[in-house]
Amino acid sequence: MQGIRFGEKHSFDDWNLYLVEKTISLPSLKKNTIDIPGADGVLDLTEIFGEINYDNRQGSFEFVYVKSIKNFFNILSEITNYCHGKNMKIVLDSDKSFYYIGRVEVDQGKTDKSTGTIVINIDVNPYKYEINDSTEEWMWDSFNFNNGIIRNYKNIEVKGRKVIIIPGRRKKVIPIFTSSEAMQIYYNGQYYELYPGKSQIIDILLSEGKNIITIIGTGIVSIEYRGGSL
Repeated sequence: MQGIRFGEKHSFDDWNLYLVEKTISLPSLKKNTIDIPGADGVLDLTEIFGEINYDNRQGSFEFVYVKSIKNFFNILSEITNYCHGKNMKIVLDSDKSFYYIGRVEVDQGKTDKSTGTIVINIDVNPYKYEINDSTEEWMWDSFNFNNGIIRNYKNIEVKGRKVIIIPGRRKKVIPIFTSSEAMQIYYNGQYYELYPGKSQIIDILLSEGKNIITIIGTGIVSIEYRGGSL
């Protein structure tokens, strides 16, 4: 049965809630404009720092409890104790390749025992994130063949030079490198030192499209990347 996963709990499998309606807004653009007296239009500084920023998304899920109405307040209490006011991952069965992250709230005003209705609202980050990062074991049951990207950047053996192509999503991401030895990275015309252990290089910012990273040296390297999409 289609539903929503809040943290480790599934709305239907764990709580017997039938999903009636779901809405998740697109994130609003954070505009930055200045009105210049005596001039037409406005000065648009929205992308002055090189990236568009967004407000959180708002979402609402309406469920109907399909078991005995006598148990309604017990299940409502269980749900409220589990998720009300908490920050957690939210996964839609209709979009299993991604998760949202944010605050969950049971809407008391719209919850009604007479109809068995329970409404849960969410206030989440503007981006939805890939279920797996590039170093985690791949889960085929959540893979979307329309927009999914198979990533496996774990324990890459480098002997001399190794070219790695990372398809980036909309959100810009600084990847995490884990290296067994000191090596070098070549990216966008610049060389960077890669030290043993886990590290991030702030100038290596992976953007939407094809990102080409060249590792130079000898050793084992993993690149942790998790794509974010609107």
